[in-house]
Amino acid sequence: MSFRPIYVVLVLVIGGLLGPAARSARAASTVELDVIHYCQSIGYTAGIYRGGDAYDWWCARPGASARIDMADACRREHGNRAIDRLDDFRIWGSWGCWITEGLAGDLNLNASCQSVGYARAELRGTTAYDWRCVRGRTVSPIDTWRACQDFYGEDAIDRPADYRKPSSWQCWK
Repeated sequence: MSFRPIYVVLVLVIGGLLGPAARSARAASTVELDVIHYCQSIGYTAGIYRGGDAYDWWCARPGASARIDMADACRREHGNRAIDRLDDFRIWGSWGCWITEGLAGDLNLNASCQSVGYARAELRGTTAYDWRCVRGRTVSPIDTWRACQDFYGEDAIDRPADYRKPSSWQCWK
């Protein structure tokens, strides 16, 4: 595989600086993810963002590279209670590590939509973020963060296990 980085990141610390991290206090909390430190801990010399989407982070050294497993990076940096959470697939720096008590459960998207007056949840694309609440011709994005809090308490956070798997939504506390 030819490896040609678009951006070389000399020092990068990402950690929930965008979106829901600014919301109300909760038991789960964000912590920093030092990509360089993680890559060095597994035998590489640099953390590199190649461009494209938030999954395009790589550890690299001369002659070798490997895609970063953000879940592994969070656990190595912060222990077994840490999970990775992607705030926005399109934003390269929207990864964060969260210290949690554990998985609260899967997110029932139909029940979430019905709890706010819609008929059902409907997938309108191919990714986890393409779910919508539908009632007749009325369509609205699902606030998965709020849905997790409604079902599992105000300290719950949302997390798709894999952006590319639409039914992978989970709630963590």
